[in-house]
Amino acid sequence: MNPASPVGYCRVVKIIRLLVSKRSEPEVARSLAVIVRDARLSSATRFADLVKPFIRCGIHNTKTYGKGLVTKYHMVLHRMAHSLGMAEAKRDPMRTLPRELISLVFSFLDLTSLCRCKRVSKEWARILISDKAAWAHVHMTRPRNPGRYFEKFLRYRPGIRNLIMEDVQDFGLTTARVGTLCALQDLRRLHLGIAKKGYAFPPPEPNKILGLQLPRRLCALTHLSLRITEARNFVIPELMTSFRETLEDIDVVSGSVRHLATFDANNPFPRLKRLRLFHTGDGFPKIQMENLVSACPQLEELCINGFTVENDLPSALNPAQPGEHTRWLNLRRLIFGPLTKHHRFLSVRCPVGHLLPTLSSLEHLELLGQDPCHASDCRFVADEDGPVNVYIDEEPSEHSPFPILKTFRCRTTTEPKLLQHVISEAAEKGVLETLELSIGASLEGLHMSTQHRENRQPRPAEAYSFTVCDGVKSLGLYDFNWAPAGHYSAFDGEPFLTWLAMFKSVETVAFYPGAYSGVASMVIRIMKEFPSVKVIYQDRLEGADWDHARTLGKKYGVEVKHVKGYAPTAYSGYEAW
Repeated sequence: MNPASPVGYCRVVKIIRLLVSKRSEPEVARSLAVIVRDARLSSATRFADLVKPFIRCGIHNTKTYGKGLVTKYHMVLHRMAHSLGMAEAKRDPMRTLPRELISLVFSFLDLTSLCRCKRVSKEWARILISDKAAWAHVHMTRPRNPGRYFEKFLRYRPGIRNLIMEDVQDFGLTTARVGTLCALQDLRRLHLGIAKKGYAFPPPEPNKILGLQLPRRLCALTHLSLRITEARNFVIPELMTSFRETLEDIDVVSGSVRHLATFDANNPFPRLKRLRLFHTGDGFPKIQMENLVSACPQLEELCINGFTVENDLPSALNPAQPGEHTRWLNLRRLIFGPLTKHHRFLSVRCPVGHLLPTLSSLEHLELLGQDPCHASDCRFVADEDGPVNVYIDEEPSEHSPFPILKTFRCRTTTEPKLLQHVISEAAEKGVLETLELSIGASLEGLHMSTQHRENRQPRPAEAYSFTVCDGVKSLGLYDFNWAPAGHYSAFDGEPFLTWLAMFKSVETVAFYPGAYSGVASMVIRIMKEFPSVKVIYQDRLEGADWDHARTLGKKYGVEVKHVKGYAPTAYSGYEAW
């Protein structure tokens, strides 16, 4: 028997177990007596008294003289030691595993599990506190004792880089404790949210600058996300102002508008690259695009929702003085949400350029509102009074260069001839990846006469043939119906299927025709006739139709999703941290 192999020890234990079961026989009794004598045991009445010396010896020898290869017999030997309550079975992974592997294991645990591991022993607590990687990402949900140990928790974990607090009310967050967060030197990403409606944030204390007591040495915060929908007195503008020099990503969902004052041309955000502003309060407060453009010169992604855009965006992008370059040269993604309104500032003759030629680096454009002014600001919409004519220096611009778009989503009806200038070059080069259009929202409304609807709505396979390319992975169409004259709820989506068949690589379909009957059958046809489609977004299936579509989706490998209004945007928030 190899003393460094666990196989022999497992076989000895098996033999002893067999002997004990037959110890009433004379020959077996004599064999047991010899084993008890050689092992120097007092008696052989208990099986455990016989096997414990062999198991203890086996664990020691295999650990000391083994070659490091762990087999199933090693596990069997330790399992037997655990069943007998032996001290050798109590292995501490903190003492045996490499520190790098322990840190990797801890990085997959949530905050609750880490706190439980910290209470195992003093050794575990010491290792966990010193491991910065384990506390780099902290997601704090509702605590058992709200706010009682909040400051002490932060004081012993200076290595926090990403801090997410879903509901600051549960932690009793005050202006003083916000200052404690700002003192975490390694903190780079911060998310604060308030889930309860009607919560009033504690008012700022007197004799404090901006109502926020900040430490002498601030952290270099780069990502700030705030979901403060209903709270009052929250220090949103104070936080944005304090980290003006380091912020690269701002995501604010709030019912207040005090933070808009921080976008000042005299105090810009020099490193800001991503900005989302979502107003959830009453009305549509005005946002000055001129101030926004001047305060964020290096912006790459912009998402606005719930505001009224006061200025004409193209004029705001033009150079402020002769000789200056056009602003927002690095803008890659522009999203106007469905709740955004535009103050109509259009004239037949205005010395401003097109928006899209101005943004030469733009790659993703999403106009999710049904207000015609959305697309009017981009100068390719078919308005109620006809196409918008824009002049530059008294001369019409007919062949202005457009950026090569990868994503184009528009909920406003667009004129095919004007849209061709936006999409055709991207389609010819195979760059276009996402295309979603609307062909009936702003022309006649949802309940137009069926005869008029049939004549006015273009058939996409003919009108939008210039959009066809093999690179399109996501295709969508909104507010369409080619049903003949008859009942207003009759539905015909066959032209959409004809258009979809022209794209060979489509994997995602946004199917939003409107409130018509027969939508469920068209969704099922897409599953059966287009094997490349893997995801379908819609908002009309419910009840038995929804259950039937989900069942067929599992059969054909298609995921059917119910998303109200429109397919989700590609803008990622703190959930992607």
